[in-house]
Amino acid sequence: MSQQVIDNRFEMGSFLAGGGMGDVYRGMDRTTEQPVAIKVLKPEIVAQDPDQLQRFAREGELLAKLKHPNIVKVIKMAQEEGRHYIVMEYVGGGTLRDLLLEQPQLPIKRVLEIALDLADALTRAHRLNIVHRDLKPANVLIAEDGTPRLTDFGLAWQAGSELTQTGMVMGTSAYLSPEAISGHQLDARSDIWAFGVMLYEMLAGRRPFNEDSQAALLFAIMQKPAPDLHGLRSDVPEALANLIRRMLEKDPDNRIPSVRQIGAELEAMMSGIKLSSSQSEPVTKPTPTSEESRFRTPTSAAFPEINVQIMNPILSTPSSQTAVAAPVEKSTRRFPIWVIITAVLLGVAIIGGAWFALTQDNDDKSSDTSDTPKGPVKIDPVAEGEVLVLVADLEQTGGDERDVARFIVDDLQQKLERDVVFSNIRVRAYPRVITTTEAAQEAALLNNA
Repeated sequence: MSQQVIDNRFEMGSFLAGGGMGDVYRGMDRTTEQPVAIKVLKPEIVAQDPDQLQRFAREGELLAKLKHPNIVKVIKMAQEEGRHYIVMEYVGGGTLRDLLLEQPQLPIKRVLEIALDLADALTRAHRLNIVHRDLKPANVLIAEDGTPRLTDFGLAWQAGSELTQTGMVMGTSAYLSPEAISGHQLDARSDIWAFGVMLYEMLAGRRPFNEDSQAALLFAIMQKPAPDLHGLRSDVPEALANLIRRMLEKDPDNRIPSVRQIGAELEAMMSGIKLSSSQSEPVTKPTPTSEESRFRTPTSAAFPEINVQIMNPILSTPSSQTAVAAPVEKSTRRFPIWVIITAVLLGVAIIGGAWFALTQDNDDKSSDTSDTPKGPVKIDPVAEGEVLVLVADLEQTGGDERDVARFIVDDLQQKLERDVVFSNIRVRAYPRVITTTEAAQEAALLNNA
């Protein structure tokens, strides 16, 4: 069988990794005789959503614009026989996710080195008004010399882009910011939140919000404080723990506003420079550091904003120890069916009850005059032998209406397809807000759920 050659130059080799948008293969550049990574857009993705072709092309264009030592380099974009390719530098050290699987808690010095390089890469992206929107360890490649490369700009957004529609949420759920889950307008501060989650994970060996169900995870990100880092690891410097706390402020207006400022503080820690400003309050100007600092000039916090629309952000893909364009996170845990059913119902009950508690005061006055129909609703029945799980609507707390329940339903369906072979569980949206145990029982009894 003859070997496929792209653009009369790049030999297609072995499969490396699969992502939501494309598959990645190792290749060889005949001109330089150096290994490359070749990302191939999946034809079925384009057939389902023609906009994906434009996103794929934009990823290559953004990588070409960025040109940074800590961002994976694009070598060539090609199209042959209806197939679309991005040829990139090959980074052979695996991903940060692979590294954390081998060593969940990295040494402080190593964390600072990786974080400083990633802050430098994000500073470049944000300087060009590019928001990555999918920061996570699986999208950080590790070169053979140990330095990181930020990759997978398939979900990135730049000023002037028309691909993102009103209300769309992009990214991986564990790293989504509160404002992304809420469907609010996004800017570079959402990248800062995800960066903070990654730093926490590198130090603690776990993510700050690590719930068993999707519903509970979303609620934790929205409402629960991150556990104290010192309770999980006592040797974390206070300055670093405090920086991460400010990166994980739930209100983006209280969050540290500039990744350049984050880089300046990380660099000061590495250099042993005592920061002059108080670390207990958000800082609006970067702390002065040495003359050699890469971060002396502050970055404006006024990035163009993104309107987003709720959609399922989880695309399950296999991970690879030598991944080049890293796949989206995939859980390797396997749960018995009864555990999944219990977790789903408990998670929905938690988030539904909490949402009700948070909004009850505001809605009590209007509840008597509401025109919302009362009583349980009959849902299309499932087949004999199948188990029905209902996800109730979530009460709106203001702003544009967002179909968060559909977001949860989509994710649960994908989780079942991924973790339970031939699952007999069917997840359906329930078109009512449930605020009491009695109402939940009525809906369950009526629908045999």
